[in-house]
Amino acid sequence: MIERLRFMNKMGFPVILITYVLLSLSCVSSVKYYKTAEELRTKKEYVKAIEYYMEAMRREPKETRYRLRLMEVMMEASNYYYRQAKKSEKEGKYELALVELNRALEYNPYNQIIVSEKKRLLKMISKEKKKNEKTEIEKLKIKTSVARSEQSRWENNERVNLKFIKPVKLSEIIKAVGKAGGMNVLFDSDFRDSKLKITLKNITLKKALERICMIKKLFYKRLDRRTLLIIPDTASKRKLYDKQILKNFYLSNIKADECAKLVSNVCRIKNIFVNKGLNMITVRETPEKVALVEKLVNFYDKRKAEVMIKVEIMEVNRDKLKEYGVELSQYQISQGMVSSSENGTIRGNRFFYLDSSDFSFTIPTILYKLLENDGESRIIAEPQVRGEDGEKIEIKLGDKVPVPRTSFVPFATGGVNQQPITSFDLLDVGIGINIIPHIHHNGEVTLDLSFRLSFITSPGSSTIPPTIGNRYVKTKIRLRDGETGVMAGLIRNSERTNIKGIPGLNRIPLLRNIFSKNKKQVTQTDIILSITPYIIKMPDISEEDLRPLKTGTESKIYYEKESKK
Repeated sequence: MIERLRFMNKMGFPVILITYVLLSLSCVSSVKYYKTAEELRTKKEYVKAIEYYMEAMRREPKETRYRLRLMEVMMEASNYYYRQAKKSEKEGKYELALVELNRALEYNPYNQIIVSEKKRLLKMISKEKKKNEKTEIEKLKIKTSVARSEQSRWENNERVNLKFIKPVKLSEIIKAVGKAGGMNVLFDSDFRDSKLKITLKNITLKKALERICMIKKLFYKRLDRRTLLIIPDTASKRKLYDKQILKNFYLSNIKADECAKLVSNVCRIKNIFVNKGLNMITVRETPEKVALVEKLVNFYDKRKAEVMIKVEIMEVNRDKLKEYGVELSQYQISQGMVSSSENGTIRGNRFFYLDSSDFSFTIPTILYKLLENDGESRIIAEPQVRGEDGEKIEIKLGDKVPVPRTSFVPFATGGVNQQPITSFDLLDVGIGINIIPHIHHNGEVTLDLSFRLSFITSPGSSTIPPTIGNRYVKTKIRLRDGETGVMAGLIRNSERTNIKGIPGLNRIPLLRNIFSKNKKQVTQTDIILSITPYIIKMPDISEEDLRPLKTGTESKIYYEKESKK
């Protein structure tokens, strides 16, 4: 096609006609892409159809019809994949439905119906996994739960209804409460009897005992299924009667040292030990405190949310070169004498008979330059990575370039450092991306993003290291699930102008363009970075995790499970 245009130019066709032919050819190519996109759209091959629409729009950006059709097909594709997701969900293919919802959000991230449907589906998947995918360890943890065993010890739900209007001996009241619950009551040797009036109406045996003990600063211990011991609540008696148990907690999500620090601060437990190798903590305390620790560990040791991050990097390099004018092969005229002898020597008497024919001159040749070059290259990378909430994700695309490093050592011991020794360090050159995602409960993702691009601007030599160019961006952006953030305009422009010609003549405005060598080179590099997060899994937070816990008093911390009415 280009040869035909050159032939038309040689034959004297006007420039306007050639321009019209070029425009017609570009329009024909854009129409071809548009028609192909329309065919793919009817077949519901939306991914390829959108690519062809975009190519048609790129070739003819002023055509409004292409832009409107592209917007229509993206909305249509989003609705199509949304319907496919609902169909997959009905068939029980929840994972496939999640993939199709992500595709629907990719084409229309502002559709709040799809966003809410994805949140609902993520919760459903989480519940299904929690219900059906319990590991053997998780089943054993439930079976050996301290809180469960402690609760089972008080399966006696006998209700107590007692009323003491006048002051009665404390021992008699406690015996009456024990008898109502079918329990025998014993008293410690340091127990001091006193009088009390109290009304206990329709409460359990456990609640009745706790209420009396709190008023009179006592505590009780169950010696067996039918026997209670009442003891004064003092530090010495606590050390004597409070039995301790030892329990191991094997963790799978949180680090053992971090969990131990949290548990120690909340429960004020001293006897807590960490095994980093097994990622385990060991607690030695009373059963009530160990039950509270068990509850906290269930809160802390949860699987983190997960996100898939799609990154698209496009580097566009454009190099323009324009070179025109007149250039001499060398900017000097050399002169020499013509010698007829074989060895090139001249006798002295010849100087009396010199004329212009005895001299030779070397005149530079003239080069007429007319060159224009316009090159464009694209480098595209599309990595997709999956990571956990709060964990660092690193992406490196490039090469390792050896950089020489020279040091000097003496030839002999004690001498001067004169002998050079060259070693090489490997330097990363290319694209480096670091991302730390933070997933919010409302379906948004905050990305701590750092982007670095390094490239070789000068290759260097065996003695001079290469020159490395560098671009660095660090930012924090907050995006919705499926929303795309774009960073563009990381441009590097370099422009070089060179004029080479005869002194004086190359300064005359009009003549310097004709009788001088003019060289203008423009190099432009543009980086476009787009990043899209897709939430794969939300945190396993249930209703039980949000309920408040009864943890006793400031002086006595323990887990108190709410009794069922």
